[in-house]
Amino acid sequence: MISNYFTLMHSARLLDGRLRTARILEVYTQEKRRLSIVCQRGTSITTIILSCVPAENALIVTDGNTRARHNAADLFPEFVGAEVSRIACDGLDRILSLEFADGREVRCEFFGVRANILAYAADHSMIDCFLHKEALLEEHPAATLRLQWHALTPLLHPSEAQRITGTRDAFTQTFQHSGKATALAALKASIPKLGAELAEELLWRCRIDPEASAAHVAASENLQRLYDSSLQSVSDLLDYTTAPESRIYWDDARAVCFSLSRLESKSAYREELVRDLFEGVRRFVSASKARASFGAQKETLQSWLEHELARTERTLERMQQDQTRHDRAADYERFGMLLMANLGRIDKGMETIRLEDFSDPAVRHQIALDPSLSAVQNAERYFQKSKHAKSAALEARQRRSWLETHADALRPLLKECQAAQTRDAMKSLIAAHGPLLKQLGYMTDTEREQLPPFRIFTVEGGFQVLAGKSSDNNDLLTTKYARPNDLWFHARGSSGSHVVLKVASASGEPTKKAIHQAASIAAYYSKMKNASAVPVAMTEKKFVHKPKGVPAGTVTLDREKVIFVEPKLPDTGQLI
Repeated sequence: MISNYFTLMHSARLLDGRLRTARILEVYTQEKRRLSIVCQRGTSITTIILSCVPAENALIVTDGNTRARHNAADLFPEFVGAEVSRIACDGLDRILSLEFADGREVRCEFFGVRANILAYAADHSMIDCFLHKEALLEEHPAATLRLQWHALTPLLHPSEAQRITGTRDAFTQTFQHSGKATALAALKASIPKLGAELAEELLWRCRIDPEASAAHVAASENLQRLYDSSLQSVSDLLDYTTAPESRIYWDDARAVCFSLSRLESKSAYREELVRDLFEGVRRFVSASKARASFGAQKETLQSWLEHELARTERTLERMQQDQTRHDRAADYERFGMLLMANLGRIDKGMETIRLEDFSDPAVRHQIALDPSLSAVQNAERYFQKSKHAKSAALEARQRRSWLETHADALRPLLKECQAAQTRDAMKSLIAAHGPLLKQLGYMTDTEREQLPPFRIFTVEGGFQVLAGKSSDNNDLLTTKYARPNDLWFHARGSSGSHVVLKVASASGEPTKKAIHQAASIAAYYSKMKNASAVPVAMTEKKFVHKPKGVPAGTVTLDREKVIFVEPKLPDTGQLI
């Protein structure tokens, strides 16, 4: 109800008494869709925050200037120093107006997703706006913009409540012609300014089920009682002789709703009475933002944990399916030894041969041969296949062990995140497991936004490796982001990404494996990606130079070491 018509009307009346004759010190924005206007009257400074957030159209008033040191942009500079002559609300709509002594005006239209703040000159022509400025000020002719302004309707008195509720006949007809709509939907359609909370409350007081058929309610005596109750409630809310008391209803730490009157329908929740209207709005908005922040944080972390665990388990499953290929090392070695023991029986051009096993003559092995190779060369081919299979099996075991450890760390974190129901629970989770989450590769949106604009990997030891995405991006990486002692890699004799291992990104010195992983990344992002082994040039960045006038991505090396690696990415995967 913070964006309710009645809340805005009472807020405007109180603010007018507080800030009439005040002067504008500054106007700025430091949060998306929120404009802050800082006013000073005497020695008192007040900040008006106009929220155009669709789900949070609100007038928020705070003492002092709440401007942050960073990430704030000045707006509406022509109004700095202007004297406030009146702060008013339209009598029939959610429009707040700040009028100035020189005839200018700033209006905030709290129209949900269409909310905006418009600035008008003394002749009522629009001179500035907060949102959609290009569309309003550049695409529309001045005559159209002047039509945006209209005189505010004077505030209504309690005796004029029917201007909001409509007549009894109109109220009845709305319910009668609502078809299959619910009683709640029909009431909100009949009196839009009530809002959801107050409409539910009126139905509660009249003992009407909000989900009941509107047509059914129209045929009962409850309809007239509902109209009378609505008329009286609106009349009470239009009474400006006393300061309204705001109430916040809480479900544990969650702010359920805000209201200017007691809500019997919320009796199951804890009621907090806040006598100052502005303080009540501030408290409710703060609680809602905290809840939204908690929800977004939980959703982001839980989604990442679920995705990372699913990806890890899929990889483990694929590795299990590939296990037979890695276990062929013993067979390949046996085939090579059998061929060497039977050289005299093998002629060049043969495609297969059946040979008895050493340990059991009853077992015969059908061995495929390359007809273009000699017997010795075929045997050597099987010995090489055995060597590669052993190496692949060892690497697979190491990778499987890493993935199993990774999955074992993710599962309890995901379970704890799913169980977290409060902001404090999430804060405790992050505080307790922050280092582990970082080690696993999790980053907040802010951390991700601050990452450099390259492909980013983590290799053994936790060292960060950056890979360029284009020729211009390669130049940026090598000339701006790489430090003199960082290790620099590039596939030799082929175009591809510049790759930099940041030696200061982890403790200690990069291991041989970490260096080979970085070189493999350079091979992977080159035109030799499909080769079994790629020569990669490695040197320290201080030995890499970019001559003047050469094309983007072109550099010269003073010295280099060439290592041969398989093109592939590290097991930890790509961060971005």
